Amino acid sequence: MSLKDISEEVTRRTIERTLDQFKITPENIREGVLYFNKQMRDGLRNKSESHDYMPMIPSFITHIPDGSETGLSLAGDLGGTNFRICSVELNGDHTFNLEQYKTKVEKAFMVGTSDELFGHLARQIKYFLSLHHSDYLKSNTEKIKMSFTFSFPLDQTSLNTGTLIRWTKGFNIEDAVGKDIAELFQKAIDSLNLPVRIVAITNDTVGTLLANAYSSVSKKKTVLGAIFGTGTNGAYAEKLDNIAKLDSKTVELLKSRGIDDMIINTEWGSFDNCLKFLPTTIYDEIVDSETSNPGVHVFEKRISGMFLGEIVRLMMLDLHKRKLILQNYEQIEATLRSVPSSSNLLNLTNLPRRPNSKKLSHRILTEWNFTTENLSKIQIDDTKNLKVTELVIQESLHLATTFEDRIIIKEVTTAVTTRAALLSSIAIAAVVLKTGRLGVTLDEKGVLVDTHLKDDVVEVAVDGSVVEFYPGFQENIYRGLRYSQLGEDFAKKIDITITKDGSGVGAALCAGSYLE
Repeated sequence: MSLKDISEEVTRRTIERTLDQFKITPENIREGVLYFNKQMRDGLRNKSESHDYMPMIPSFITHIPDGSETGLSLAGDLGGTNFRICSVELNGDHTFNLEQYKTKVEKAFMVGTSDELFGHLARQIKYFLSLHHSDYLKSNTEKIKMSFTFSFPLDQTSLNTGTLIRWTKGFNIEDAVGKDIAELFQKAIDSLNLPVRIVAITNDTVGTLLANAYSSVSKKKTVLGAIFGTGTNGAYAEKLDNIAKLDSKTVELLKSRGIDDMIINTEWGSFDNCLKFLPTTIYDEIVDSETSNPGVHVFEKRISGMFLGEIVRLMMLDLHKRKLILQNYEQIEATLRSVPSSSNLLNLTNLPRRPNSKKLSHRILTEWNFTTENLSKIQIDDTKNLKVTELVIQESLHLATTFEDRIIIKEVTTAVTTRAALLSSIAIAAVVLKTGRLGVTLDEKGVLVDTHLKDDVVEVAVDGSVVEFYPGFQENIYRGLRYSQLGEDFAKKIDITITKDGSGVGAALCAGSYLE
């Protein structure tokens, strides 16, 4: 065997060792489902926050639509630098009519006072009503119910009561922290004499569940609403008797009205923050350290669109540092602060390489410069010599690559995103089993037991760019479901359905849970 053949074989073995860190086995899936189930149960019992379990936040939404609902509701959505207001007229036949208006929230309102922010939002509602529902502005008695999607950390104690814990996403309005957001907003609405009453605070994950339950014309039960996009989260209906953290008087009141279930916002991005189960590579550790919230939302950082491109970027840098790809570029040492020299992978310092000619581009050395959209183009590339991959890397990172480089980069992309999909399947399998709708569930010891429910097929409503558009992501989720305790027979009874506009249609449907 020639020296060249030996070096190529060593290179291939090293690449495979790197990729093997991202492999998820059927045993890993089943172990993850058990631990996910435990963290759900522990989260339902405990009011205090802890890394030892998921938040499992009661939404106080107790009605899941069946498509027969009617009436007009408003939905306001403050998720970042935009505010959207829409009206949803439910027709009672799984259909609806929607009008909407979106406006940018200027920086001045993001850092001013609560009166300024909510006064601005209230004026947008007035403008929207003047365009689409002017008859309500003329009424002195009739008020429209409104749900408010507020995508910031809240301590929610009832359907329409939520205390702001902290601001994120560039907002910093100090006088709103610790205050009831619905109360602040309602005060601004009332100051303009608008015929609008805030009856629910919600999030887009809960809305995804409700929107699908209303719109679906099939008889399948919607058991889960989930987001797999920039971030990830899930919501499902839980029996009141299992939500020990709920105040006993609240439970008694709801049961007296014939209510037995409540939707739980799992906040599963925080699954396994203690890292007792989740696979962890040096790249995961670096990504976590680069974020504003290291040590939390570690599940999300392994499966969500915001982070997948960054993991691949770090792997490319590490492979270059170890002289496995991009050998036309100068070796980096001090430049690469992100990947420490103490990497636990083999450092092949003696492999032959081409003479250095250029420095790596600033783009690949800059955090968050490689997106999941780039990965999707690489993933689906079947052109001769991987020409699409060549163009993507050239345009996004300003790097010239060889065909051998591109083969390795595509393998890295596949490994990272396949792991993400298989880990996502753990969350779906665990929640479906928790509901027992397919006739089986896991008891507290993790043993599969029968339930009295026997749905033929259930729907999992999903939204988000990753699950909707990333090539092969849904297929790998289904593969993970088959690996789980559900097995082939039960996995094929899960219908993953793309459901849009949870913060619009879904949020408006939350008003149906409001009790006078």
